[in-house]
Amino acid sequence: AGRAGRLAAAGYGDELPDARDELKVRFNRDAGTASFKTPEEYAAEARAADQQQQETRKARETQELLEEIQALMPEPKAEPPAKAPIDLNGIKPTDLLIGA
Repeated sequence: AGRAGRLAAAGYGDELPDARDELKVRFNRDAGTASFKTPEEYAAEARAADQQQQETRKARETQELLEEIQALMPEPKAEPPAKAPIDLNGIKPTDLLIGA
């Protein structure tokens, strides 16, 4: 009696609403227009958006990791100064080793 009274007060009277009424397919006036999209089209758009979001996230994570790696890298060493050539007055270095 309690539920029926509440439903009658809500304007339903003696007819009870179907529990699955909101799951039924409704009439759509836009079915013939270009703006009408089927569930498959919505799913394809959602997949494309999800894929784009994943690619953006991967690119951002890659950039963050690259910055972290570069922060951990040691500073590059300066090049050693160029050695001045040693003048041996025409003597070959191999002759000095042999003892000639």
